[in-house]
Amino acid sequence: MSMRYLERLTNFVSKIFEWIGAIGLILMFITNLVDVLGAKVFLKPLTGSTELIGFWQILAVAGAISYTLITNRHIRVDFFTVRFGAKIRGIIHAFSGILGLGLFLILSWESFLYGTSLKASGEIGSTSHIPLYPFAYFISVASIVVCLSFLLEIINSLREVLQNGSR
Repeated sequence: MSMRYLERLTNFVSKIFEWIGAIGLILMFITNLVDVLGAKVFLKPLTGSTELIGFWQILAVAGAISYTLITNRHIRVDFFTVRFGAKIRGIIHAFSGILGLGLFLILSWESFLYGTSLKASGEIGSTSHIPLYPFAYFISVASIVVCLSFLLEIINSLREVLQNGSR
């Protein structure tokens, strides 16, 4: 598999997950709006709104992480590393990418195991009665996409190290 193909695939899948995250954000807004209007205007709040907003938050946050990483919209503390040369910076970025990759591999695996246990037990939301396991599986799949993003970051950082030689 070529590097360009991996980059295009990761970008494409990350954009899809970003849209899922945006839909989750919109659903949070709509759920909150319906709940507040129902409570204030009709004196009948939306049953299970807090639980639903929690589900939509999972979509919003897990869906946006990969694209945020790819587009460098995440927080990166550079005040210390800007003083180093390109080679040292590349090594530091590769190392942080390896740590991130490890973290999200563990998160993906544990979320998958958790989703499997939720499915086996038939766990559902207490007020919404929505099954919980799809959200755990979503976190697992979204974490795999983040792992691809970290893998690209590691490869690009190591490429930078090799290109800059002893500088």
